[in-house]
Amino acid sequence: MTIKSLSFGLVCILLSFGSWAQKDSLTPLYGNPLLYPAETNYSAASRANGDNNQYIFEFDTLSLPFVDDFTENHMKSYYIDSTTTGIDTQAIYTFRIGSTYPTYFEAMYDTSYNYVYDTTNGYWDSTVNTEVYIEILDYTTQQVVEIDTVWPKPNGDIVNGSLDTFNVADSIYENSFDTIFTIASSGDGVYWTDSDVFINRSYGVGEPTYGVATFDGLDSLGHPYASLGSSSAWGDADFLTSAPIDMLNNPLGGVYTVADSVYLSFFVQPEGIGDAPEEKDSLVLEFYDMDSDEWVFMWKQTGSELTNFEQVFVKLELGIWFRDGFRFRFKNYASLHGAFDHWNIDYVKLDINRAHAQNTAIDDVAFVGQGESIIQDYSQMPWAHFKSDPSSFMKSELSTSAYNNSDQTKNVRFGIEVYEGDTLVLQTNLSNNVEPVFQSGATVEKTIDISPFTLSDTATSKRYTFDVRSVLNTTPDENRNNDTLIHKQDFGTFYSYDDGTAENGYYLVSSGSKMAVEYTVPVVDTLRAINMYFPESGTDFSAYYFRVVIWSSLSPEVAVYQSDYTNPVFSFDRNRVVRYEVDPIAVTGTFYVGIQQLNNPVVVGFDRNIDAQSKTYYKTDGAWSYSSFTGSLMIHPEFDTVYYPWGVSTEDIAFTEQDIDVYPNPANDVVNIVLSNTDEATVNIMDVSGRMVAQERIQNGQLQLPTQTWTNGVYIIQIANDNSTKPIVKRLVISR
Repeated sequence: MTIKSLSFGLVCILLSFGSWAQKDSLTPLYGNPLLYPAETNYSAASRANGDNNQYIFEFDTLSLPFVDDFTENHMKSYYIDSTTTGIDTQAIYTFRIGSTYPTYFEAMYDTSYNYVYDTTNGYWDSTVNTEVYIEILDYTTQQVVEIDTVWPKPNGDIVNGSLDTFNVADSIYENSFDTIFTIASSGDGVYWTDSDVFINRSYGVGEPTYGVATFDGLDSLGHPYASLGSSSAWGDADFLTSAPIDMLNNPLGGVYTVADSVYLSFFVQPEGIGDAPEEKDSLVLEFYDMDSDEWVFMWKQTGSELTNFEQVFVKLELGIWFRDGFRFRFKNYASLHGAFDHWNIDYVKLDINRAHAQNTAIDDVAFVGQGESIIQDYSQMPWAHFKSDPSSFMKSELSTSAYNNSDQTKNVRFGIEVYEGDTLVLQTNLSNNVEPVFQSGATVEKTIDISPFTLSDTATSKRYTFDVRSVLNTTPDENRNNDTLIHKQDFGTFYSYDDGTAENGYYLVSSGSKMAVEYTVPVVDTLRAINMYFPESGTDFSAYYFRVVIWSSLSPEVAVYQSDYTNPVFSFDRNRVVRYEVDPIAVTGTFYVGIQQLNNPVVVGFDRNIDAQSKTYYKTDGAWSYSSFTGSLMIHPEFDTVYYPWGVSTEDIAFTEQDIDVYPNPANDVVNIVLSNTDEATVNIMDVSGRMVAQERIQNGQLQLPTQTWTNGVYIIQIANDNSTKPIVKRLVISR
C-alpha cells in the first residue's frame, strides 16, 4: 500500500478494517520537528521571548576548508534578543511591498498557513500563504538597502478542532520615521543560511558520522509545504544553502585557482529509516553564479529504495566559482504534503588539494548512531524511583559504535565519561579500551565496563540529569568534533523506552482495538496521568475517539482503569507528549498502559531507534499479540501531579516569594498575580505547547485574570518589567 498520494488523515479514513491480515501498521508522519538545541529553539514560546524589533541578518564569509558532518547544528537560527552579541542598529525610515507603501505589515519568519473549514468533507484545510518580498528603503535616498523574504501572519491555529485566532506575528513592519532596525551578523558557527532540513541522529542507516541532514516534504517548522488537501502536490521542497565562502583569497597567501584541485564532496543516502523517494523524486546540487545571479545545476540523484551511503565528488572546474562570496546548495524534489521522500546527506567537505582518485578517504574515526542509556530497561525513569535502589538500575557496561573513514588501520582508544553538572564523576581509562585492529572502512562496536559505578542519588529535586559521554582518541584524526558523543541521561517523573523522537506513527485498523505498553516499577507509587504523543495527522480529530486504559494483567485481561472516551490532541511543539490525567491509582510491579480506540484508527508516535517490541502489545480481535514492528511507542506513565514537558536539566529562573505571588494555584475560575518589587510588568501566559493564551499588562503591582475558559492543565507564566533581560517564570495549574 502506498500512501504518498493520500494525506495522512485520508489514510486513516480510507483504511478497510476487514481487509487486513496484519492488524497493526506504521505510517509515515505528516509532521516532524527539527532537533534544535535549546538555545536556538524554534518554538512559539522562545520566539515570544524575543524583542519586537525588526532584524536584518548579514552572513559572515567563511574560509576553506568548509566541513560539516552534522554532529552539531550549524544552521542559522533567526531567534535573537537584546542580549545577542554582534548587533548594531540604524534608522531606516520606510518600506514597500511591490509598488505600495502600507502603514504596517504583520510578518512571519517562515512559511505560514491560513485555515479554512471544509463544510462538505467536515475537516479543516489549509492554504500556504504566498511569500512577500519587503524592500527596505533609505529615507533620504529612497534606495533599496535590504530585501526581506517573509510570510503574512496566519489567520490562526487549529486547537482542539476549532480556529484560535489569538496568534502573534514574528515581526511587525511599520512605516514610521523612527522605526529602528537591528542589523545582526550570522554569528559564529553558522554554515547554512536556511533551516529547512532536519538535523538529527535518527534517520541515517550506516552513516559515516553520527548526525545527518534529512530532506523531506516538510518546512523548517515541521509542517507540510502543501496545504492539507493537496495530496498530489510535488516540487521543490527543502533547501540547504551554504553561507558565502571566500573562494578567491587563500589565507596562507595568494589566490585560489582551478589548478588547486578544489572538490566539494558529500555522502548521500536515499530513504534511510524514513520513506523511499520514488524515481521522479531527486536530490540536486547547485552552485551560485554571482555574475548572472542564478543557480547552476551541478549534480543530481534520482530516487530509489535504501542504499548504503555513497560519497560524491564534484570538482570546481570553472573560473567563475573562484570568487569571494561563492555559495552552493542542495535541494530536493519531493511530495509536499508530509514527511515523505527522504534523503540523508552527511560529511559535506569543500577544500583544496583533493585529487579525486587519491582522496576518497577521510582521515577521521567518528562515532555513529546514538548514545546509550546508562540505566537498564528504560530511556527515562522517575528520579524518585531510581533513588530507591540506584545500583540495581545501573548498567554494568555501555556500548558505542564508531566508523573508520580513513584508508588506514587505526589504533583507537575508547572511554566513557559521566558529568553531574560540571563535575566529572566517572572517567574510564582510555588505555584499557584499545581497538588495535580497526580496519579501514569498518564499523566497530566497543563495549566498555563501567561497574561498579552508580550515579549519585543525593539531589532532592523531582527532576535531574547527567551527561553520559562516549569518547575516542586516535592520531592522526582530522575532525575531532565527532570524537565525543553525548547522551543526556534524564530523570523526570515518568517512564519511557523511546528516545523522544518519532519517525513513524503506529495505528490499529479495527474498531475497538487496543494497544498497550508494559512497565515495571520498583516501588509503590501513585500513577496520575498517561502522557502520549499524537503526531499531526492533517485531519479533524474530533471524531477519532479513544479511552485511556490501565491494566494490571493482559493474560487474563484485567483493566483497573478506563477513562471516558476522549479524542487525541496533538501538540504544536511536535514530539511533545500530551498529558491525560487518570484517577490516581497506586501501582507497583508490572502493569500496562495504553488506549482503546472507538471506531477510527488513532495514530501514536513510534520511535524506530530504540527497540521495546517485547514490551508493546496490541489486540484487535482475540488474544493480545506483540507489536509487529521493532521500536517503541511514545506512551509514558506519569507519577507527578504536574508534567514538565521541558528537558529535566532546565531549571526555573530564580525568584522569591517577595517577587511574585500567584494564587490560587491550582486555580479554577480566576487567578491573581501580585508583584511586590515593581508596579508595572508584562505578563505572558502560555500552555505547554508554547501557544500564547494571554498577554496582559500589570498596573499598580497586581492583575486578576479570568480562567473559566481555560482547559485543565499546566500553564507557564512569564513576568518581566521593562528593564528585565530575563522574565520571572512560574507554573500555574488549572484544575476543576
